[in-house]
Amino acid sequence: MYALQATHFAILVEGDYPVETTGTVAIPLMIIGYSGEIFMPIVAGACLDHWSGTDGYKVLFRVDDCWVDYGYNLAKSNERKTNRDFAPEERNESKLAKGKRVPE
Repeated sequence: MYALQATHFAILVEGDYPVETTGTVAIPLMIIGYSGEIFMPIVAGACLDHWSGTDGYKVLFRVDDCWVDYGYNLAKSNERKTNRDFAPEERNESKLAKGKRVPE
C-alpha cells in the first residue's frame, strides 16, 4: 500500500506540481489508484460465482487482461497527445544533451 502512495507522489514530482498543491492533487490520484481495491473483489466474486471451477478464473483473468490493455492504450494515447516519451533512459539522455545535470 505504501509503495502505491510513493508512486502517486512520484507522479507529482515528475509532473512538476508545486509542493503547496500536492495534497490537493494527491486525493483524486489516490481515488483513481485505489479504485481497483474496491471493484476487483466484486468482479472476482461475480466471475467465480457465475462460472464454476477454472472457467471462473479464466474469465476473471480475461477481465484483468482487458483492464491492462485499456490502461496501456490510454497511456500510449496520452503519450501521443502530449508528445512526451515516458521512458526514463531517453528522458535522462535528452537532459544530458541539453547540458542539464541529471540527479542520480
